[in-house]
Amino acid sequence: MKQEDPTPETMGQTGTSNTSQSIPGTLNGYLSMCRDSNDNREEYWDTAAKRLFWNTPYNTVVEENFEAAEVEWFLGGKINAAASLFKILEDRHSMDDEALVFIGDDGNIRSFSYGELIENSKKSAAVLQSQGLSAGDRVALFLPDCPETVFIMLGASLAGISYVPVPHYFTAEIASEIINDSGAALLITGRNGYQSYNGRVAELIENVSSITKLSLGDDISGTASFTGLMDKAATAFEPVIRDSGDPLFILYANSAAGIPRGSVFCTGGFIVNALSSHDLIFGNCGGESCFTASTLNLASAAGQAYALWGALLSGRGIMLAGDGENAGWTTVATMLDGSRKLSLLTSPRLLNTLKQSDDKAGFDGSCRFETIACAGEVLYPRLISFAAKELTSGPEKILNLWIQSESGAAAIATLPAAELNKSGSLGLPLPAISAKALNTIGNECRLNESGQLVFRQSWPGMIKSIWNQEERFKELYFSRIPGYFATNDAVRIDQEGFYWFMGRLDDVVKVRGHSLATSEIEAVILGSANVAEAAVVSSTDTERDSLTAFISLADGGIDPEDNENIAILKKELSELITRRIGEFAVPEKYFCTRELPRTRTGKLLRRVLRRIASGDMAHDEDLGHVANPEAVSELVRKHQ
Repeated sequence: MKQEDPTPETMGQTGTSNTSQSIPGTLNGYLSMCRDSNDNREEYWDTAAKRLFWNTPYNTVVEENFEAAEVEWFLGGKINAAASLFKILEDRHSMDDEALVFIGDDGNIRSFSYGELIENSKKSAAVLQSQGLSAGDRVALFLPDCPETVFIMLGASLAGISYVPVPHYFTAEIASEIINDSGAALLITGRNGYQSYNGRVAELIENVSSITKLSLGDDISGTASFTGLMDKAATAFEPVIRDSGDPLFILYANSAAGIPRGSVFCTGGFIVNALSSHDLIFGNCGGESCFTASTLNLASAAGQAYALWGALLSGRGIMLAGDGENAGWTTVATMLDGSRKLSLLTSPRLLNTLKQSDDKAGFDGSCRFETIACAGEVLYPRLISFAAKELTSGPEKILNLWIQSESGAAAIATLPAAELNKSGSLGLPLPAISAKALNTIGNECRLNESGQLVFRQSWPGMIKSIWNQEERFKELYFSRIPGYFATNDAVRIDQEGFYWFMGRLDDVVKVRGHSLATSEIEAVILGSANVAEAAVVSSTDTERDSLTAFISLADGGIDPEDNENIAILKKELSELITRRIGEFAVPEKYFCTRELPRTRTGKLLRRVLRRIASGDMAHDEDLGHVANPEAVSELVRKHQ
């Protein structure tokens, strides 16, 4: 759709267009809103984009060609994401207002005003330029979440540099592969209180000897101090203006699953989508006391969309927990200890951890979260009931976000209204996002029939490409079901239009919020001479997902009943997986046997293995389809 040249007022130049769209509270009202936004998709996103400050107005909202795997948003537009953000903050806040709160692992709290946030981001931009980086270059961040991570990300954007956040829990080997794949010219690392991370940093620095390295500390061998350079940097910085389609950041969140896969997210489209989506999910309550807290890593799509860009663009402050993966009641109590209106972005894993803990460590329930939005794993109804009782004002305030690394922001979600929040479901598609469930022959599924989740149109914040792998991008997302963007998630749609997750259609599983290819874990296990065959499956109980490994032992080796040597083997395999992939990929359970169950044509029965791992297989079931039923009986016995 071609645009008339917008006036400064309509482009947000005076800050008068920063009003958000609220959601209707009824199901019929919301569905009507979605139908209207789908019918008028370009107008919907045009209105959202005009809330930002564009240096050059775009002339076309969207051009897409799914056959060629080409998607472009806000063509012709030029913008600097951080500079646009800073103008919004300056219009809406006193620079002395609290903007960023960091809860350290030691319980200490660091707080920064909006003025300090902007100043430190400008200093970070100057440091990056001083290292020879210019527009279009990449900087890799192997950092835990902390204020400096935020400053560097915003500073990179200000300098026109694409940042590559590498999850700090990845092994040094995987991190090295990612950095090499991205072509980053600079690596920034840090330190925290966990020796495992510090060890990975030391190994990573040795692995990437050919690029410049900086550290947030001043005691890491082979690096200069980023914070030391910041202290000397100028506070004035001229933003580097970028095309809307230039990369803002490259996300490798799924790269523990195999070959590095850098999801490229565009400058203009991502921040428009993050702002719009954050307002729909969390509400725009801009003000000095309104915050979005997060225990999710900033090296994730959800972290970028809701804990960084979306929150700040909506006029909210942000709160980060030092090691959100290990957050508990102490962290929650510290978060809520104040007068802030606080929403929480987290994973179901945190809710499960809190539910299982008897020690509430100072939490008295007098203060509660306005909203809790969960991403990364299945959100079970039992966890919703627990969180509604202990942490919020009711179950409609516990939200489930369907978000993949490729989607950029949530495409489907439950929303904070009783009729829009069906417990256990993925929720409803967000406005201007057209989702479907298709069966194996490409037809739309009937009500409650399971099929693949696909999208027939793009949205601004979704992945633009895989870094330097255009053909792989096309094959993974656009070639499997021509005319659609495919997700490989299986869903069903009920009579009211709610989507329900039915599992993955490939060998990728999600555990503790991380996407893992079971084939990669199996390959590591097969590196042991004691293993003849391995199958890793995701096992689901009422609380969480976990990994279970089924191992067929090599002939002439360890006896399956030799508990002492089996224990040694399990320890060796866990160490191998930790070294090659990461501790998060270690199966919680191992079952060692002489053979794994197969069909009469020799195919491994992974569905049966998943049922065994979940405790959903009985001794007396009909196993007529199994070539070796005794293998099933043996594994059921071992599980029990």
